[in-house]
Amino acid sequence: MTPPRFLEAIGAATLAIAGCTSTVEGGARPAATVGHAPTTASTRSAPQPLAASALEGLLLTQDQVAALADGATMTLVGTIANTSDASKIVDQRACVGLGSIADESIYSNSGWVAMRGNQFTTPNVVKADVTQVVTSFTGAADAAALLQRARDDWQRCANRRYGFHSSNGNHSHLDTGPVLGSGSRMEVLLRQEEDPRWACSHAMAAQNTVVVEARVCLMSKDSGAAVNNLLDQVTARIPQ
Repeated sequence: MTPPRFLEAIGAATLAIAGCTSTVEGGARPAATVGHAPTTASTRSAPQPLAASALEGLLLTQDQVAALADGATMTLVGTIANTSDASKIVDQRACVGLGSIADESIYSNSGWVAMRGNQFTTPNVVKADVTQVVTSFTGAADAAALLQRARDDWQRCANRRYGFHSSNGNHSHLDTGPVLGSGSRMEVLLRQEEDPRWACSHAMAAQNTVVVEARVCLMSKDSGAAVNNLLDQVTARIPQ
C-alpha cells in the first residue's frame, strides 16, 4: 500500500506530505522571523537568539538528508518559516501536536523568535520522507520549556491510534508508541496501521537557545536511528 500523504501548506505553498513522515502538517501562516514575545521574565543576561540566516546553516543539506535514507533520491518539496495548524487534518485533538511538525498547538506563546526548516521526499513512489525544523528562542530556559511542553503534549497521544486525512482523499491511521528519552531529547515511533512497513520517528531536542524538531519516515527501515542521526548532526552545529 502506498503511504498516505498529508495535505499541508508551508508558507504560500501547498505540499503533499508522506504519511507519518512528513513535515509541517497544517496551514502555516505567512512567514515571520521575529516578534514573538519571550516567556521569560528577564532576558538581559541571556545570549542573543540565532537569526534566521544562522538557523538555515544548521539544517542538513539535501545530500546529507539523502544519506539518512540510504542514498535514496530526495526532492525538496517545501520550506518552513512559521508554525503550522494540523487541527483539521488530525482527527483526535490530543494527537495534533504529535501528528504535526512545528504545530501552533505546541509553539504558540512559547517565546520563539525565528524558525527555519524544510521537507524532502522521494519523488513518485514514497519510500522516504524527512522534515527538519530549527527554532531559536531568546533564552535557553524558553527552549527547554518548549521541549517540556511538547513532551507533556505527546504523552497524551502515546500508545494509541489516531486518524488523519491525506491529500489523496484517503483516511488513514497511525499507531503511536511511547515517548522515549529524557532530559534534552525525546522521540516517538509512529507506524501506519494500513501498512506497518511505513514507520516514522518524530523527535525533538533542545540545546542552548535552539529547539530541533524532525520527523523521518522510511519504508521497511529503522526510522529511529535515522532521526537520531539527524538530531546529532544538527545539534553539533549549534553554537555553544
